[in-house]
Amino acid sequence: MIQMLPEMTMTRLLVPFALLAAPAIAQTEEPTACMDALRGVMLAAGGQSAAEVVSSSFSEAGTTVYLRDGGQTLWRCTAAGGTVEELAVVMDADERDEVLNAPPAAAPESVEFADGEASATLEREVEAGGTMQFALAADGVQTLSVEVVSDAPGYFYVRGPVDTVIHDPVDVGDSLSAELPMGGEYIVELVSAADAPATFTVTVAIE
Repeated sequence: MIQMLPEMTMTRLLVPFALLAAPAIAQTEEPTACMDALRGVMLAAGGQSAAEVVSSSFSEAGTTVYLRDGGQTLWRCTAAGGTVEELAVVMDADERDEVLNAPPAAAPESVEFADGEASATLEREVEAGGTMQFALAADGVQTLSVEVVSDAPGYFYVRGPVDTVIHDPVDVGDSLSAELPMGGEYIVELVSAADAPATFTVTVAIE
């Protein structure tokens, strides 16, 4: 059930939230579900339905999405297990500044295969608690294999062409083999759980 955070003071939105409880959504659609929930709340309150995603982050605990409505109000949405759990206006000034003034994320590194090869191995250093993204193209319904090796802890997941997560997070040291549903660009995102910079070896293949 969607829960209101105590910091929410817009009391006329309490009833619309109750009506929006328990939307049945897949984990791969959490950012879209958060936007739909916000639009529903604003429409029920008599406001504009315009909304945009400012940023989103994925972890084993779920997804946190920051959105901005047509009135430039910043909202925080959290979702896990396929359900939107909380949707609230960001009232804390420090949190708001951190979200709105965050530096742009680095562009994903393109993975290029050598002529005649269908796999590539890259060794990269990732900062403590940092992330790194690798982009690769699929021609159609193919099989993607990913293996990440390191002495440091972490996990990785794969996003599809429409920003959907196509597999549950996989721990570093394990491998993933998944059928890709369509052609297009896929992003392998590696998340370091180390408390110091660490080296990760990433092997990807598409067949």
